[in-house]
Amino acid sequence: GYIKIVDDKFPQSRTFGVCGVKVIGRVFVKFGQDYTDDKGHYKLNKKFSSKPHYSIRFKNKAGFKIGFNKILVTASTSTLGKGSPSGKNVTIDTKSGDKVFRRCVVNNAAYEYYTTCSSYGVTPPPQNLRIWILDLIKPSCAMMMHHGTLLDNSLLKKYLKYYVSVIRIFAPDITIGTRDKDYKYDEIFSVTMHELAHASHFARVGKDYWGLLTERMLANLAMTGDMYGSGKGEYEGIIGVSEMWGYFMEYSLYKERYGRDVAKKDNLWFHPEALEDLQKKGITKKDMFFALNSNVRDIETYFDYLAESCPSKK
Repeated sequence: GYIKIVDDKFPQSRTFGVCGVKVIGRVFVKFGQDYTDDKGHYKLNKKFSSKPHYSIRFKNKAGFKIGFNKILVTASTSTLGKGSPSGKNVTIDTKSGDKVFRRCVVNNAAYEYYTTCSSYGVTPPPQNLRIWILDLIKPSCAMMMHHGTLLDNSLLKKYLKYYVSVIRIFAPDITIGTRDKDYKYDEIFSVTMHELAHASHFARVGKDYWGLLTERMLANLAMTGDMYGSGKGEYEGIIGVSEMWGYFMEYSLYKERYGRDVAKKDNLWFHPEALEDLQKKGITKKDMFFALNSNVRDIETYFDYLAESCPSKK
């Protein structure tokens, strides 16, 4: 069978496979399973004589998991109902329920990011990445807790609010806030790409650097409601470097998919449009990424390293 999703924001409205997720068929204690391919097709490894219950487990073969169900199942599961023993075809759209729609969009965005990093020359996020989708909050954040970043619990409580009670058991790496994004494929895609760009940055600089960055952002959010600050506070140079890269990748990957610019935020003090201009002049994503080393604590230093790595473009 196949699992597909409709992206009605794509030019000329397109249906895409839900890529790399585990499809499960079950009759009592008998289970069959398979991962979908790039077109959303699957073939269970067991045969059934009666109608199985079908479900999607959001544990992706690319190396990430979305959400959790319970302690023994550390990935979200969406049930698809009974289907024929010979297979079940499902197309996810705005009538399918917002929860499964959000999960499938985040899944496809992350799968696309992981599988295309090599073409950009960018290090992918770490394997076994944990992504939470939080429908009650708007901000998103790459905290990288599952990969060892230690954060102040009081700051986490102000950010995660209703979800804080499960932090200690299911430490997330990335949280995607989807409040007010119901069935908005392109907006969920956009923010997912942004946070995955941060996860690549984490893979470059490590958990100590990331702890300084994330705690400063959470502290800013608690004090002023703005994670990014003004660029003048302690460690805000790190925020500027990280967010310049995150927004640049978000803008670039959105345009590659949709052929148009994303709705951009105005007056960001770290100016991600600078990297867009440099890309037009021949500086590659690979060049930009490898200048993001752990010695870079402000934007000026970042451009010094970038000039060193691209001397002909200095």
